[in-house]
Amino acid sequence: LEGNSWQKQCESILSHLGNNVYVSFDIDGLDPRFCPNTGTPVPGGLDFNEVLYLFAKVKESGRTIVGADLVEIAPGLDEWD
Repeated sequence: LEGNSWQKQCESILSHLGNNVYVSFDIDGLDPRFCPNTGTPVPGGLDFNEVLYLFAKVKESGRTIVGADLVEIAPGLDEWD
């Protein structure tokens, strides 16, 4: 509650990136309400809109996303995350 805003955290993340960015996204980073079937559900993960905000900031910075992968997606008994 007293830490940096998400905007400041994104600025810090961007400061470490080169011009070409490869995004490797582990679904465990999301709050479990978005991925209840993940192998390692941890309350307090990222909100979907926080992820979109970070991706938008990468684009706005002029960097190029050259590729991406999404890992740890697993089916539940009745649905896919």
